[in-house]
Amino acid sequence: MRTHIKHALNVSLVRYGQTWVVDVDEPPGGYAVQTDEDPQVMVWTLTGTAKGFAFVPMEGSNHGFEWKVPAPKKNIFGEPQICPSCGDLTITNTHKKTTSSKGEFIYKLRIRRGEGEVYETLDSLAGGKPGQEDDEPGPTPEDPCNLRKRVTTSPRIKNT
Repeated sequence: MRTHIKHALNVSLVRYGQTWVVDVDEPPGGYAVQTDEDPQVMVWTLTGTAKGFAFVPMEGSNHGFEWKVPAPKKNIFGEPQICPSCGDLTITNTHKKTTSSKGEFIYKLRIRRGEGEVYETLDSLAGGKPGQEDDEPGPTPEDPCNLRKRVTTSPRIKNT
């Protein structure tokens, strides 16, 4: 059995209203993963405005990757790891045809620069539902120059 990288996700820092949030470049509704006989590695890379930042270490509380409730069963995903040389966050997905690993799994990412402020993914938009995207940001009184962009909330892995 071999392990191979099949899924690369870009992570950036975007302005949403008056705050900065972590955004995952994923399709609307989540990132779908098909079954495979070999384990698949999911890789999150800090890009664009998040370059120069790092995922919060996995030790302690409020770490760089956290499953939201309900968390997946123990045998579906490996432990999240941060690559010491490149800083990417990785997790192994063992979604096979022979296991009961189907489902939708919501996660939270956290990044920071040095020991500074921690930024994280949004659970939902103000007044919105988890998983909802900001379809038409447009100018607002709080953001007259329309500096914000579409923001993914409650990023998810969908084992189909």
